[in-house]
Amino acid sequence: MSRSPPVRAVTLLAVAGAAAASHAQVLLHPLVVVGDPVPGIGNVTSITDIAVNSAGSWAVAVATDHPNGNANTLILRDGQVAMREDDPAPGTGTTISFIGTSSLGPAGELGVRIGLRNAQSGQDSAIVRQGQLVVRAGAPCTDPNVPAGTLYYSFFRSAMNESAQFFAPCALRWGGGQLVRAAARITLDPQTGSTAQQLIVRPGDTLPGLGQVTDVLNGVWQGDINNSGHAVFTALSGNFAGIFMWTPGATTALAIPNGASPLPGRQWLNLTSAAVALGDGGDTAVAGSISGEIATNAIIARNGAVYRQKGQPLPGLAQYSLTGFGVNRGPRLTADGRVLWFADWNGPAAANAGVFLQDRMLAQEGDAVQTPLGVLAIKSFALGDFGAVLVITPDGRYVVTRVVLTDGTTDGAAAILIDTAAPVCYANCDGSTAPPVLNVGDFGCYLQKFAAGLWYANCDGSTTPPVLNVGDFGCFLQRFAAGCP
Repeated sequence: MSRSPPVRAVTLLAVAGAAAASHAQVLLHPLVVVGDPVPGIGNVTSITDIAVNSAGSWAVAVATDHPNGNANTLILRDGQVAMREDDPAPGTGTTISFIGTSSLGPAGELGVRIGLRNAQSGQDSAIVRQGQLVVRAGAPCTDPNVPAGTLYYSFFRSAMNESAQFFAPCALRWGGGQLVRAAARITLDPQTGSTAQQLIVRPGDTLPGLGQVTDVLNGVWQGDINNSGHAVFTALSGNFAGIFMWTPGATTALAIPNGASPLPGRQWLNLTSAAVALGDGGDTAVAGSISGEIATNAIIARNGAVYRQKGQPLPGLAQYSLTGFGVNRGPRLTADGRVLWFADWNGPAAANAGVFLQDRMLAQEGDAVQTPLGVLAIKSFALGDFGAVLVITPDGRYVVTRVVLTDGTTDGAAAILIDTAAPVCYANCDGSTAPPVLNVGDFGCYLQKFAAGLWYANCDGSTTPPVLNVGDFGCFLQRFAAGCP
C-alpha cells in the first residue's frame, strides 16, 4: 500500500484561463486511494478516518469489498493492516464489530475506539491502545467525584495524545441510573494497564456564559486534547452550544452563543457547527459564524483574536476573497501555535478551495497528484463526517487530508500526506542547501528512513509486500545520479 512520494512542483489545472492561488512546492503523497488492493482482503471502497505522527507514520481507516460484511473494515498503518473488524478485541473475550476514530502515538502506537461484537447494550464499545484495553463500556467510572455505581455506557469517539491520555466523549449510567452524555480524560499507564479517570464535563454542570449543561457534543471537530493533557470541548445548554477549554481545576469559555466575538459589536451565533482546536502550547482556535453582514459573517479566532475572516483577501492572490472555512474540516494547531485551516474563495469553480498552513497554501483543488493510476487531480476536499478529514503533527511537518481525486471522468476518495519540509528533489533526503546538496548525508538519511519503514523509502512505488526492498535502493541510486534540477 505504500507509494512513492512524487516530487511535485505544484501543477494546477487551467480553469477558465484564470490564475490559481500561488503556493510553495511541497510533496503530495497518496497514501490510500479508493480501488487500492489490500492483499488477501479486497479493494478499498471508502476512507473513514486518518491519523499521522511526528515520525511521518500514518494510519488510514478504510472499508473494503471483502464479501464478509463483518470483516470488511480495517486500519492501514504505514501500508500494513494494523487492525481489522472481527479481530480479537484486546482484554474483552470477544471480537471487534466496528472500528472508530483513531490516533497515533510517537512510536506508532494505535489508539482506537472500537465496537464489541455480540456484547450487550451498555457493554459494546471500548477504547484500546496498541493491543491493550484502556477502558470498556460497562466498567465503573473511577473519577472520585462521581456517585458510586456510575458506569460507562458507551464511547462515542476517542482522541489520544503522546502520553497515552484520551479525550473520550461518552455516555454514563450516572449512579447506576440515568443515562447522561459527558466527556472524560482517561490516562493509561501502559506498564500496568491501570487508568486515572477524570470527568471534564457532564450534564448538570454550570459553565461560564452558557449555564447548565444538557448535553456534550462528540464530533471530531468539537473537542481535542493536547500533549499537556488539557482539553477543549463543545457543550449544549438546551439548543445552544458553547466552546470551552478545560485544565485540571478550571474551565474557561472560548466562545459563547450570543456572546461577544473578537469583532466589536458582533456576537458569536449558535456554535453547534463550529470547530475548535487546541495546541500543545495552550493556543486555541475556533471557527464559527458571527452576527452581521453575510459577506463577513464567519471567522477563525486564534487565542481570542480574529485570525481569518470571510471577505478577507485570499493569501497569495488578493483579487479573490475568502468565502468560508468549512468548519467541520478544521482548523488544527501546531505546538508553536501555527494554524492549519481550510478555505473556500470566490475563484474559478474547479480551483476555489484549499488547505493552508498560516499563509502558505499546501494543496488546492486542481493540484496534480501522481498515483499508480497516473496523474490525477484534486477535485474536492472531503467534508467533515464520522472521522477526521484534516490532521497535522505537533511540529507542523506532516499533514494528512482526505480528498476526492479525478481523472476527469471517474472520481475516487483518497488520503494524501503533505510533507511540508521535504526536499522537492527526492534524492536530497536530508534537505541540505549548501553545495553540493547531494552528498553522502543523503545516503545515510535514506538508510535511516528505510530502516524505520517510512513511506519516503518506497522509492519505486511498489505495492506488493515487502514494499521496501532492494529495488528501492536501485531507485534511489538512479534518482541520486540524475541529480537535482
